[in-house]
Amino acid sequence: MPSFRITQVIFWLGLAIYLGGLVTLGGIVAWQIFSILGHTSVHVAGMSTHLNQSRQLAGLIFGRILEAFNVVEIVCLALMFLAIFTQMALHLNLLNIWVWLRLTLAVLLLLLSVYDIFIVSPAIHRQHHQWIANVDTHPAIALAHRRIFWKLHRQSEALGTSEIGLLLILLVVSAWGISQPTRRKFLTLTPASHPPSPTNPHA
Repeated sequence: MPSFRITQVIFWLGLAIYLGGLVTLGGIVAWQIFSILGHTSVHVAGMSTHLNQSRQLAGLIFGRILEAFNVVEIVCLALMFLAIFTQMALHLNLLNIWVWLRLTLAVLLLLLSVYDIFIVSPAIHRQHHQWIANVDTHPAIALAHRRIFWKLHRQSEALGTSEIGLLLILLVVSAWGISQPTRRKFLTLTPASHPPSPTNPHA
């Protein structure tokens, strides 16, 4: 069934880019940026000498990359939900528990992503800005904002790890349980849809 295959491609495209992007950013990009700049003497014009300028620059670069990837996350989620709802409306047998399990996992992933992108990340930026702005003039205030910043940073890392875990589970559930027969084929496979076998005249 061509339309079902198209929705499958859309779903797997969104999931693959989302999962691959998170793993690549967390496991490779961040490690490389902080590793390289951490062993390099960097001076950033206008930045306080009380700060580790190399690490601050690495954080700035990686933060910009994450902001760009947030847009990718939203697009991937849109593709995944488009495929899920289209399949539920047109193709899949809604009595199948795997269909609802996949939808539940996708909704949990959406909630985590929205919380991370629109609540935690802006809070991290605000705390970081206050930390940097007060580091020379009000060290005590800067220290308080720095502590909140790192607390939020650890929360964001935990959310990213949770997203990866949910994506892996979603991958397994979708590969294992979401497949044909589609709704149309399910109906054609029911016993009532097949004509009775002709009787044997020699019986």
